[in-house]
Amino acid sequence: MLFSAAPAWAAELKFAVVDYGKLIQDAPQAKAVSDALRNEFTPRQRDLAAQQAAVKAREDRLEKDGATMTQEQHARADKELRDGARDFSRKQSELQTTSMHARTRKCRACNAR
Repeated sequence: MLFSAAPAWAAELKFAVVDYGKLIQDAPQAKAVSDALRNEFTPRQRDLAAQQAAVKAREDRLEKDGATMTQEQHARADKELRDGARDFSRKQSELQTTSMHARTRKCRACNAR
C-alpha cells in the first residue's frame, strides 16, 4: 500500500528510443558519402563481374572440352583458369580493402566538419 500513489512528476515522464544506426545511415552526410563511394567503385565492380564471368566461362569450357583436349592443351587451359581465378581473387580483395579504407577516410572527413 505504500507504493499505490505515484508522484505527480511521474505522470509527465516520457521516454524516447533513438535508433542511432538508422539516424546515421539516413543522415545527408552519410548519403553523400555513399553516393561518392558508389560512383568511385562501380566501374571496378563491373570489371570484376566481367572478370568473374570470364573465369567461369574458362572453367565451363575446361570441364566441357577437357576430355577431348591434348595433355598440353589441358595443362595450358588449367593454368589459365588458375591464373585467372587467382587474379580475380586478388583484385576482389584489393577492391574490398580499398573501398573499406575509402569509406573510413570519407566518414572521418565528414565527421571532422
